Order: sequence, then structure tokens, then C-alpha cells
Amino acid sequence: MKRLCVLVLLGLSACGGLAQLRTARTVPLGKIETTLSLGYNHNEMVKERGWGPNNLPTQLNIRWGLSDNVDMGARTFFYLGAIVDTKWRVYDDHRFAFAVSGGVGGAAVEATVLHVPMHVLGSWQATPWLSPYMALGYGAFWLWGYKPEHPPDLSNPLVTQAPWQAHGDGMLMAHLGLELGSPKGTAWLLEYALLRPVLDNEGDNHQFATNHLFLTGVRF
Repeated sequence: MKRLCVLVLLGLSACGGLAQLRTARTVPLGKIETTLSLGYNHNEMVKERGWGPNNLPTQLNIRWGLSDNVDMGARTFFYLGAIVDTKWRVYDDHRFAFAVSGGVGGAAVEATVLHVPMHVLGSWQATPWLSPYMALGYGAFWLWGYKPEHPPDLSNPLVTQAPWQAHGDGMLMAHLGLELGSPKGTAWLLEYALLRPVLDNEGDNHQFATNHLFLTGVRF
């Protein structure tokens, strides 16, 4: 119940959900891990609008082990939204580990958003208390009902509305991070993420910006 209350409170204020804040290793079978994080998101919109709640993303991630090599998690995504994903560890020699993950999520913010993230993760157990990690991935987004700040003047015969495109919007995602602490216990995480748009659905009236995320979190 306490975790559910925290999830709701973070969801009300969160503009996050796009961080990894995890290594390639999976949660042990039957165990549950919780990660709380806070960060800063910088993009070109800061210069135009100044910074606001969208530039201070929070994220709650709860994961549980399904087997020795597979875990599942749920994390906050934008306002009262959530992402559910599964991670499969494909290699682990007690120092290097690699995994793949995929999931689906949704939220209702300024639009109805459907999100499908896919990642490849790698981590290195450099010492018993230090694990650098990285993740590369692609995020697909579909938006409905977004109302732009400056909508096109469709009464002008020279202005047309672009058709909605089924491929949606797409972003390449690169994450670099450090886990400081026990791999199976409490740990402090630091992460930088670069989110760069590579595909635009002109028909949804929204264009993603390049985002730079700087985050810190605690896992317990």
C-alpha cells in the first residue's frame, strides 16, 4: 500500500519515465526492488518558455524477479501514466552482463500517449560496490488529441493539415550511468541520458525536442 501511494504521488508530478536507472542484471527470483529518482531535463524549450515542472522529472520504478534471468517492472510515465516492461539477461559472467528489454506504456497529459520502449543494456561489475552501465534503445510514441500552442490556420486555402502517420514519432535513446552500492541491496545511481528524435509524425501536431536528462536515484 505504501508503494502504491508513492506511485500515485510521483505520477502527479512526474514528467519522467524515460530513464533506465538500472544495470543489465536482473532482480533475483521472488525479490522486489524499488528505485526513486529525481533529475533535470534540458532542451531548447527552456530558452523559449523557461524551466518548469517538465524540467524536473521524477520516476518511481518497482521491479520483481520472475526467474534467474528475467524480471518485470512498472514505472511512472508522465502524469499518472505508467510503463510496464520485461528485461531478459542474456549473458552474465559475474563481471560483464548484457540484457534486452521491451515494454509498453501510456499516459494522458496534453495528449493521449502510447509509448513502446526497446533497449539493449550492458554493465560491468568493476568492484563489489561500483558498476558502470549503458543502454541504447529506441522509443516509439503515438499521440492523439494534442492541441498545439499555435495551431495552423486551416481557413487559409494554402494551409493544409498533414495526415496522421501510423509510424508515430521515434526517438533514439542513449544512457550512461553508475551504480554505487550493493548489486543486490541498497545503491545510489547516477545517469545521463540523451534522447534524440529521429522520426516525426507530422499529423499529430507535435514535434519532440532533443532532451538531455541528468538523474540521481536510490534503489532499495
